[in-house]
Amino acid sequence: MRFVNRQPGSGTRMLLDLSLRGVAVDPDRINGYATTELTHSMIAAFVASGMADLGFGVQPATQHFALDFIPIVDEDYFFACERARLDETALASVLRILRSPTFSDSVAHLGGYDPAQCGAVVDIDAGLRG
Repeated sequence: MRFVNRQPGSGTRMLLDLSLRGVAVDPDRINGYATTELTHSMIAAFVASGMADLGFGVQPATQHFALDFIPIVDEDYFFACERARLDETALASVLRILRSPTFSDSVAHLGGYDPAQCGAVVDIDAGLRG
């Protein structure tokens, strides 16, 4: 099997590295671990072209290339800002969009994403606890 990876420093790469560490798998034992691409779409294209057999990425990219997808982990995405600025016009506008039915419906149509908590304000400790 040939693997294609995300670049060092990307969130996806950090998630994979932590997951491998958690199950005591040495990355050096993975054929292609050092082969990297910059985006989820590039990972999927790499696999679709036959240059690799698998990669670690998000479901919508695999759907675009008609690849199979095996869910491994759920991940939350956060929009970080200072709580004191939430009432400022620009941030209030962003929150309105994130909480809107239109945005929620758009996200719901992306495979692998759940918009149920879009626009919810959580403190950093709660966000890191999951």
